[in-house]
Amino acid sequence: MTLQLAFADPLLASVTDGYLEIGTEGERYVLLSASAAGVMGLAPEAKGRPASWLQEQLGHEQWPRIEQLLQEQDSAVPQELEVDIVAGSGAIKRLLLRGMYMPSGLVWRGVVRLLPDTDAHAPMARLEQASQAALINANCDAIWSFDSQHRLLAGNTAFKKVFEQTFGQAIAVADSLIHPSLPASLKETWQAWYQKTLQGVSFSEQFLISHTNHWFEYHFSPIIQEGVVVGGCCFSKDINAQRLAEGERDALVSATLDPIWSLDAAGRYVVGNRAYQNLHKLRYGREIIKGESFIDPNPTGPNAAATLFWNDIYQNVLANGTFLETEYFNDITSLWYAVSVNPIIIDNVITGVVCHTVDVSAKKREAIEKEALINSTDDWMWSFDTDIRFITGNKAFKDFVVTITGHIIETGYPLLPDNYKIEGQLELWGKNYRRTLAGEAFVEEIHEVHSDSWLLLSFNPILQDGKIVGGTCLTKNVSHLKKAALDRDRLISLLNKTNQELRQFAYMVSHDLRAPVRNLQALVKLFDKSELASEHNQEVLEAFGATANQLNDTLGNLVDLLIAKSKTGVTSKEISLEYMCQKVGGVIKQLILEKGAVITNNFEEDSCVYFNESYLESVFLNLATNAIKYAKPGTAPRLHVTTEKEPNGWVKVRFKDQGRGFDMGVVKGRLFGLNERFHTDSDSKGVGLYLVKQQMEAMGGSITATSKVNEGATFTLRFAPAPENLPAENTGLDLGAVMGLHQ
Repeated sequence: MTLQLAFADPLLASVTDGYLEIGTEGERYVLLSASAAGVMGLAPEAKGRPASWLQEQLGHEQWPRIEQLLQEQDSAVPQELEVDIVAGSGAIKRLLLRGMYMPSGLVWRGVVRLLPDTDAHAPMARLEQASQAALINANCDAIWSFDSQHRLLAGNTAFKKVFEQTFGQAIAVADSLIHPSLPASLKETWQAWYQKTLQGVSFSEQFLISHTNHWFEYHFSPIIQEGVVVGGCCFSKDINAQRLAEGERDALVSATLDPIWSLDAAGRYVVGNRAYQNLHKLRYGREIIKGESFIDPNPTGPNAAATLFWNDIYQNVLANGTFLETEYFNDITSLWYAVSVNPIIIDNVITGVVCHTVDVSAKKREAIEKEALINSTDDWMWSFDTDIRFITGNKAFKDFVVTITGHIIETGYPLLPDNYKIEGQLELWGKNYRRTLAGEAFVEEIHEVHSDSWLLLSFNPILQDGKIVGGTCLTKNVSHLKKAALDRDRLISLLNKTNQELRQFAYMVSHDLRAPVRNLQALVKLFDKSELASEHNQEVLEAFGATANQLNDTLGNLVDLLIAKSKTGVTSKEISLEYMCQKVGGVIKQLILEKGAVITNNFEEDSCVYFNESYLESVFLNLATNAIKYAKPGTAPRLHVTTEKEPNGWVKVRFKDQGRGFDMGVVKGRLFGLNERFHTDSDSKGVGLYLVKQQMEAMGGSITATSKVNEGATFTLRFAPAPENLPAENTGLDLGAVMGLHQ
């Protein structure tokens, strides 16, 4: 199509700027004067061109603005528009188009003027634009823009690649974005999205590409120039990994038995797992509806209390944006729940809340039972913080505080008030509290002056994440125990005094009787039996002498027993066994010679024991004389003494004889009893082995025996090892020595 220039309008013909006419004659056309072509950096041509030619020169991004200009059909108002054009040299020119629409000829006529580049930063701005274009092309996500006819204005490399892979052909500027091969449903979807953008709405959509099973998120924004929507742009993002993660998360949330749900900023239901949906249906008798408001300022009916409870929680978190934790009793299920509510914050804006509840009924019941148990005791229990202020306590402690102060104690109450009037108590309690807060766990016994009670206090620090945040105190009233201990001490003292008096009486009786008995014995010996003519009188006299001797022996044994029992403390030292054998052998030398006894020993393993010397002499003397006394008739007595060292330091000393022995089955537990006799000998008293056992056990040792009739007996003594630090002397009281009975 060729159009001749016609400057019919004198005003336009006289201007020095280039002339531009855009009109319609069958199709849209453009007329440029030579000066206009020069201004625009184009070759001058005296002919008309299709409007698409100018569109290509200005660029598809600029052309919608021209279209908008041409639609301003008010002839009384001149129109102006600034546009950028890339000249043949590649330079960017900014042009001013000024003219008006001529309704009579359906044509827009105006002038083109080149604007000077007055901005010193324009080159940098253009460089920035070029850089942004490069960055957009380098982006792996698809980015493109479109005009009002859903045609491509511009697209980055990623978009063009995706388009070509999807539809099998390249896309160029001005090509329709709604490809003919798209299914009808997808055409409707994309047209609706483009149209929504052209209405000035910014929004996002997520979409699954079915043939690749891949998720994308599309962000649409309108392009607005001078208040007019001239197109739109779209940014797509691959969210497949995110959707998979969300799917796994949703599956986990749905699988949990804990109710989880979320609300938007207006308190409307968004989503919840199956556990919550079931719980909601149980309370309200119906399925939950998405978008349903969960905030009701004036609830009524049986669920009013529950609704008010949740109203406060939702509004609190939505207003403050802070995490909230509390507990909730569900009257429908009769279960206790721990409630956690988190705000959803996006770009510093609270957009909703997420709620999570956990069934803690078992723990709650345990806590209630524990509290009931704690409150059932009369012992005082309480806890305190690092400022020594009351946290909580049981009923007994609270009642006690009311008793002494007249006030009900509450959390935060100072446990060391400035007006504490009882002398010494403030310092005492303060010291115990501070010891606890320093990390010490301890037990203390004190006298509580208010109730005149003795208290046993058990203090323990409270640790949280390794840090001391307070302490606890358990107070037990031990007044009855204290009284019982005092009564016991008084009774023991009385018993000791009584026993002492009884021992003194026994000593005195024994001492006072022994002198007359000895006198009787002396008189019997002095009496001249030859002058007794009657045989009967001689027998009576002999019987009288035997009785006096027996009474003397009995009194002697009684004294020995009293001495053994009365020694409340004895001195111990290391004693040579060889030395003790020699000492005892010297004492019974005459008896050994008379009986022809043979006594041998072997002390190779250990030759010393730690013991009281007089006790050890008595033990050795009794065992040695018994071995001689109870020898088999017609045979010389034989006794062998040996030692054995145990791994734990104890020493065994064995006395093995070859005498008459005894039946262990018969003697059983009577062997070491007082006045127990197992042989018919006239001089058998039943006291010696009893004394040996008493003396061994008094020094922490022991004695055991094995025997068979006519095969002898073996007595085994066990001596405790010497202590590491031997005392220089034991200052025990020997009542026998005090009473002068060692005669």
